[in-house]
Parts: sequence; structure tokens; C-alpha cells
Amino acid sequence: MTDNKKLSEEKCSSSLLIAEDSGNTDVDVSAPKNVAEIQEIKSSVDNDLSEKTTQFSDAEEEIHNTLYKEF
Repeated sequence: MTDNKKLSEEKCSSSLLIAEDSGNTDVDVSAPKNVAEIQEIKSSVDNDLSEKTTQFSDAEEEIHNTLYKEF
């Protein structure tokens, strides 16, 4: 067994034990298992956040322009 796989399995086991101790039995067993998957998810989240931030800024600017429009 590779060190990464063994470490991943140990982390999953630890997560399950912590979840059981806290009374949380809804553990996501489909959690990413390696760094590449985590980086891909992070990149996707970062892109989504960037897009939402841009949309918010655009909306904020539109509201500002509407409220302070000179007549």
C-alpha cells in the first residue's frame, strides 16, 4: 500500500471516528481522496467566488448609479 493511500485511509477513518463521537453520522464518503481532486475543487470554488464577486460589484454599481443619478 502506498503511503498516500494509507494516509488517506487513516484520515477517512479519523473523520469517521470524529463524526461518530460528535453524533454526526452524515459523513460524506465521496470526499476527495487526493491533492489533485482538492485542488480542482478549490479552483472551481475560487472561479465561482470570483464570478459572484463580479456580479455583486456590477449590481452594486448599478444601484449606486440609479440612486445618485443626476436629473
